[in-house]
Amino acid sequence: YVMAQPNAQKITDDINKALGVEEKQVIASAMPGCDDLFSVSDEGGSRSTVNFGDGGKESSYRLQYAIRRLLEVICSNLKGVVLFIDDLQWGDIATIELLKSISLDKTTPSLMLVGAYREDEVPASHPLALQ
Repeated sequence: YVMAQPNAQKITDDINKALGVEEKQVIASAMPGCDDLFSVSDEGGSRSTVNFGDGGKESSYRLQYAIRRLLEVICSNLKGVVLFIDDLQWGDIATIELLKSISLDKTTPSLMLVGAYREDEVPASHPLALQ
């Protein structure tokens, strides 16, 4: 959707300015289709792998921050964005924490976050039921 916009090149340029190489690599590793929005190579032209650190809280926070920055740039260039996430019953705690982080971020303009899940497939121990 973003790349089909008349100002797609400006959005891409803004993303490349706003996000560092590591942030872009973190996003591209988590969501491979997003690397169409930005250049993932470093200044030397090489594409390095991402070190996710401890694989726990630190890497989760890094991913949350990078995705929030990406959304902030995209939303600031468009009149409104609806981010629809379906099948949240399959989401884990990290997914729910990411969505919570996005929804609480006041720096992202004009973003509507919509989630859907099958209530009958969410046991009492599921992160959605615990929220």
